[in-house]
Amino acid sequence: MMVLLALLGCSTFGPWQDTGPGDDAVDGARIVASPALLDFGALAVEDAAGVVLTLTLYNLGDTVETVTGHDEPIGSDDFHVDAPAVLELGPGESIELDVTYAPSTDQADAAELLIAPSKETVRLSGVATAPVLTVADSDIPAVVLGCAGEGRVTLTNEGSDPLELSDAHIEGDEYAVVAFPARIEPGQSAPVILSFTPGGGGNRGAVLVLRSNDPARPELGVAVSGLGYEGAGVTESFRYMPSNPTDLLFVVATDGSMAEQLDKAVDALPLFTDALRDANIDYHVAALSGGSACPSSSPGWADRSDTVLQTESVLERGFVGASGYWDADLLGLADAALQNAETGGCLDGFRRADADLHVIVVSASPSLVDVSVPERALEAAVSSPAELRVSGLLPTTGSCGVPAPDYAAVAERHNGIVSDLCSPTWADAFLDFTALPEGRGAVRFPLAEAPVPATIEVLAEGLTFHDWSWDASTNAVVFDGETVPSLGAAITVGYVLAVSCE
Repeated sequence: MMVLLALLGCSTFGPWQDTGPGDDAVDGARIVASPALLDFGALAVEDAAGVVLTLTLYNLGDTVETVTGHDEPIGSDDFHVDAPAVLELGPGESIELDVTYAPSTDQADAAELLIAPSKETVRLSGVATAPVLTVADSDIPAVVLGCAGEGRVTLTNEGSDPLELSDAHIEGDEYAVVAFPARIEPGQSAPVILSFTPGGGGNRGAVLVLRSNDPARPELGVAVSGLGYEGAGVTESFRYMPSNPTDLLFVVATDGSMAEQLDKAVDALPLFTDALRDANIDYHVAALSGGSACPSSSPGWADRSDTVLQTESVLERGFVGASGYWDADLLGLADAALQNAETGGCLDGFRRADADLHVIVVSASPSLVDVSVPERALEAAVSSPAELRVSGLLPTTGSCGVPAPDYAAVAERHNGIVSDLCSPTWADAFLDFTALPEGRGAVRFPLAEAPVPATIEVLAEGLTFHDWSWDASTNAVVFDGETVPSLGAAITVGYVLAVSCE
């Protein structure tokens, strides 16, 4: 007994006190716990599986005691006692119990052990340090369909240790992680940057997956959502006419014998211009009267980028210009005009080396000179693989002028069309002049505006057509695949303006 008293004098637990009558403690029970406070201190959650301290129970009484409550911490679940629920201690006996503190997240923990039958109270305390990842609502702006927007999801470390992210990814084609922070200090925030390219209208959701050293949530899924909507749209139409780039040159006799005929051009030229544009022909057009190898005003030629009115004006001047020397030698007029173009003269830029040349003779009489000479000159002006074509608007019936078999023969040799000058209207003839032979290369349809490429849709005769490509350098839809639309098919191209993405 003296040894036991000496031990009690050195222990850290407080003296036992009689609880008195009516208390829950069993009379005479002398179960004592030491120490009365287990302080586990600070623990970095990710650095340890837990900390173990020892609690000792003593029976200082003279009877066998049944002990309970020592294994049931009241308060935090992060404390655990490795012991059976019921213990028996004989007089003078003691037992050491392992108490483990294994926190799961950043927090201050506290609990108590209420040990029966003597109502001993043991306090447990510890402070866990860890990173704690919290996520704010995503900030993703509404984006036009086909465009790419940028949004963010803000992350905050509400813990006591640095937060480290090992991965951030998002599944699906509409979202992508552009950047994410590798480390966030305690109390700080940083964004995950997302790109958003909606594939359809309305709210477009996805799940952002984050992996970090937050011990409570090492992998966290975050719902994100953005709105996709239609932008400003454009629809363009043309006909699939796979012709080569073509420079069309009208040479027109405006002498007295033509006076009664030229008014027909006023009605026919608008149809001609509209047909060229509708057929998507890459054209240059010019018209010269017999009085000069140069147009009467500048500019002397027009192309597809010019307006309909500009193109019609250029052509009309050739049909109302003064008569002169070239009325009797219209192929010579064409040759002289092309020489002017080659030397930087009045038709500079009109002739293209890779374009076919289509000369259209409009005359009420044959040439007064040998047409073979200017014909050979025109043939020499066309480089392979470009082709020369000659057509004629001539008095084939003889009712309004003198037939011109020489011009007609040249047209026949060069795959041209000869129409009757004497017809009541020139509308059909001018439309025939736009029906160029099938081309040797890809068909290109330059778009009038800059598109969002992902929004381009092509229809052929009202049905979706897939075998096409978009050439960004020329802003053109290109048909050069194994499958092409039928000749003359109505093509519709719809797209969202690129300005919608700004």
